[in-house]
Amino acid sequence: MYKDTAEQQSGDASEARTQTEEAIINEIIEKRQHSSYDDIQDKLEHGRGSHSREGLRATIILEYGSKILALKIDFDSNQFSTFLTNTDNHQGRKENETTLLYKAAAIMMKRIADQHQKSFGYKLFTPDKKMVEWSNDSGQKIFNWEKKESSVSKQEGGDVVYYSYHATIRPEDDK
Repeated sequence: MYKDTAEQQSGDASEARTQTEEAIINEIIEKRQHSSYDDIQDKLEHGRGSHSREGLRATIILEYGSKILALKIDFDSNQFSTFLTNTDNHQGRKENETTLLYKAAAIMMKRIADQHQKSFGYKLFTPDKKMVEWSNDSGQKIFNWEKKESSVSKQEGGDVVYYSYHATIRPEDDK
């Protein structure tokens, strides 16, 4: 009986964490800022732009804790890219910032692919060792990387290794 109760409590705690994580991700998405994507969507929906227009790009800014993630969308090439940076708010540091921001970005990517009924490529590019570790663990779970590469860049202070991770974000009907 004790074992069943302990397993149930463990399951309840896990479910509560998942619900909390989902609530945080939804809040990140709802609070997105400086979104040129919303302006572009309005233009596309009201005939003031088109997918073939040169340079149709948008950026969605997601913020959580002490980090900001910029999700860039290039509608001409059907590509996503992201840029993660720290804010000056180090006291606002929260647990799992990187993972929660990328989960929110993945949801936004999926929504965009679904809305446009097109597959989009996504490439994460980083020289940062912590991001490489994250990409191989949590990032793999979120994006299911199809391809991983590395390249060396010769720089004044020495060689820098860049790592790139590739995924395809497909719309719901395009499996």
